Amino acid sequence: GSAECIQNRVFTSLEFHKGWFGALFNFVGGACFTIGAILAWFDARKSCNMYGYGSAIYVVSSSIQIIMWKDEQFGLTFLAVLNNLGRSGGHTALASSSAEQQQQQHSSRFSIWGALFVHIYCWCGAMSTYNFNIEVMRYLEQDTWRSSQYAFNEFLPSLFAHLMLALNSAVLRTPKVAPFRQLFICSRIIGLVLAVNSTFTFYQFLCHKIQQ
Repeated sequence: GSAECIQNRVFTSLEFHKGWFGALFNFVGGACFTIGAILAWFDARKSCNMYGYGSAIYVVSSSIQIIMWKDEQFGLTFLAVLNNLGRSGGHTALASSSAEQQQQQHSSRFSIWGALFVHIYCWCGAMSTYNFNIEVMRYLEQDTWRSSQYAFNEFLPSLFAHLMLALNSAVLRTPKVAPFRQLFICSRIIGLVLAVNSTFTFYQFLCHKIQQ
C-alpha cells in the first residue's frame, strides 16, 4: 500500500483520480489488517472488527481497479506511468487514429454492463468461497459423505464465477451473433442468480439459521 501511494503521489498531491483513491484505500486497508493482527494478541473481537473494516476497504479498492481496467488503465495502482499513455500531457502520446481504429478500440474495451458483471462475478466467487470453507469445516467435524457433497455444491458458484471472469478477459462485449449472444446473456443471468443465492446462504450461516 505504501509503495502504491508513492507511485500515485498520494502523500504529496491531491489529484483525486482513480489511481490516487485506489492506492489510498489499499494503504488504509493494509493498515487495518496490520492493526487487527496486533490486536489479536489482546482482544480477539476488536481484531476481527479491524479485519472486517480492512476487508470492506479492500472491496472498494478492488472495485476502483476494475473500473480502471475497464478504462484501459492497465497500470492500475501499481504502475501509474502506464495509466498516462495516450493522454495529452502523458509521458508518451499515442498517434491519432482513424474513425475505424477508434471504433475497434471502443469494441475492445469493457462496457459499463461488462464492468458491473465483473463485480458480480467477483462477489459471487467470494461468497461461494466463504460458504465452501464453512461446509468444509462441517465436513471435518462430521466426516460424512453428505457434508462433503454440501461443500462441493457451495464450491460450484465460485468455479462458475472464475470461468466467467476468464471468458470476460477474452470476450469484452456481448456477442452480436446468435446463438452466442443468447448464451452470453443467459450466463450473465445465471451468474447473477448464483451470486444472490450464495449471498443469502452466507447470511443464513452468519445468523446461524442453517443447522448442522
